[in-house]
Amino acid sequence: MPDCAHFCGHCGYQLNYAPIKIRKIPLSSIQRQSIDVPAPLTSITLSNKVLNTLPGPIQHSIAALLIRVRDPEPEVFSASHSHSYSHDQNTEEAGIQWGWLPMLALISTLGVFSVAYAYTSARDASNGASNAELFFWLGLLLIFVPAVIRLIAPHAVRFERVGLLCVVGISFYLVNMMYNPLYFSSFDEFLHWSTVNAIVSSGHLFSNNPLLPISPFYPGLEIVTDGFAKLSGLSTFIAGIVVVGVARLVMVLALFSLYELMTKSARIASIAIILYMANPHFLYFDAQFAYESFALPLAILVLFVIAHHETLNSSRHWLIRMTLIACIILAAVAVTHHVTDFVFDGFLLLWAVIFVFQRPARTYWSKGRLQRSPLLWTTLFGLLVSIAWISLPGSPVVDYLFSPFVTIFNELGKMVSGTGGG
Repeated sequence: MPDCAHFCGHCGYQLNYAPIKIRKIPLSSIQRQSIDVPAPLTSITLSNKVLNTLPGPIQHSIAALLIRVRDPEPEVFSASHSHSYSHDQNTEEAGIQWGWLPMLALISTLGVFSVAYAYTSARDASNGASNAELFFWLGLLLIFVPAVIRLIAPHAVRFERVGLLCVVGISFYLVNMMYNPLYFSSFDEFLHWSTVNAIVSSGHLFSNNPLLPISPFYPGLEIVTDGFAKLSGLSTFIAGIVVVGVARLVMVLALFSLYELMTKSARIASIAIILYMANPHFLYFDAQFAYESFALPLAILVLFVIAHHETLNSSRHWLIRMTLIACIILAAVAVTHHVTDFVFDGFLLLWAVIFVFQRPARTYWSKGRLQRSPLLWTTLFGLLVSIAWISLPGSPVVDYLFSPFVTIFNELGKMVSGTGGG
């Protein structure tokens, strides 16, 4: 059994459990025991057996997540949970507390149905637009308001907060998807749908897309959609809907983990995310089949991985693993969306500069810990990958991004000199 394993491959229980001594108990004592003691669930041991087959870093992340989910104290955060596999006995016995999650999920479902009815009424001219508008706003309020009220309350546990955020995120995603549930309809979705269909038909990347010439040079979303469509047998439309939906869940979970790490409070983290969900970009623009909808969740995930391991005193071997994971995800961002990649690289560079010139960095340099920082290596890797990717032969990214500014300054110069027309 490898050293990085945290679950037994035979019984499914965690390896840090203390040995259990078996002794004989009289039958009378057994009969006097309470019948309310729950038996161990086979699903738990089965899931642990599956976890044992995963790589060590993934086992660690899932184990830390399970510890955080089962913690009934929403306002307590301890960094030791992230690198320690010891469980508190009371936390294990408490298990997962659902709270108001089932009821609020049902209310959100009713909100989704209300929005669906509004869309259907809007397509039917006989019902009028006022009826559709009423049910549309009613549906959005049913999705958003009950979740906000519960997340503000201090009694909601961590699992309930995470579940509510996932329910609201997927419900808002369905609001955008149900506008046209049978095919892509927005302008950006047509552009990327053309790119993924060209990859499916030709079997090659970097095909010509006259509608959006830069799209074939950033095919991260299209590659994942094409692979999922071929593995599942689904159409590119259904595969694209699933891929963007999964990316939406990754974004919600990564944001929650990042905010919780920063604020040390699950309550504040959940309130921050529900406020972020109120912006129109989250409801529509970042929910469409476009490369930003796939690149932004990956960038947030990289940010959480770096921030999480910069705050820990982990071993060198573990930091190398997590730096490698962050670099792989960052490379996926670099081949998915140019603006997200450039902005994120700039943010990492600013963060790295501040980290190097702060006072603790001087002591870290003498101890050799600065050279092992995931932030510095990930920033350097991201810059190199971005430069290499925009240097591909025929890449139009420079002209695509800077041609509007050139036009603006040319027209401004003509206006100042008085040579402009009109």
